[in-house]
Amino acid sequence: MKKVLLVSAAVLALTVVQGQTKSPQAIMSPSLAVTMSPDVTICNGQSTTITAICTNDPGPFSYVWSPAGSLNNPNISNPVASPTTTIIYSCYLSNGASATTGTVTVTVNSCAGILQINMETEFSISPNPFSTQATLQTNTPLHNATLTVYNCYGQEVTQSVIPSGARNLTITRDGLPCGIYFYKVTEDKGQGTSEVITTGKLIITDK
Repeated sequence: MKKVLLVSAAVLALTVVQGQTKSPQAIMSPSLAVTMSPDVTICNGQSTTITAICTNDPGPFSYVWSPAGSLNNPNISNPVASPTTTIIYSCYLSNGASATTGTVTVTVNSCAGILQINMETEFSISPNPFSTQATLQTNTPLHNATLTVYNCYGQEVTQSVIPSGARNLTITRDGLPCGIYFYKVTEDKGQGTSEVITTGKLIITDK
């Protein structure tokens, strides 16, 4: 009698195990591949847009950026960051089945000592941001003028002589990394003196 009961119990246990093996298996989504915007350097008081883009899944996605305090919206793909100190932002991206994370570093510099003169009616630069080159244009022909580009530390990185009488000048990237730069146009007034005609900001990106 005990032997029969044991066999019955064994059959029952086998049935339960077999029933488990026939249950539906969870289907996992492939890993998400995310592309983050490049690390960027800004001056204190400025803002920049950071992005997280999935390259192998159409979505929809949920986004959670952190730390969120200096972002205009931590739950979108491309928030505007306005940090006052250097921050590494992390984005958690999910489609409900899979998730991934990526980071972007926003470095904040004081940019002290760089004067910016606003003469938008006389000078313009386009495109800005740019990835390879931009054109500086002016309404008034320049004579004996020089264009100097500085990094966020105030260090000179390039200098170009503007042809006399020119109304525009092509600014090339020349291998400079992505980031924010400043330019200054000076005009030689003779006898060893020069005058700052205009200054402005350049933004170099990879896109």
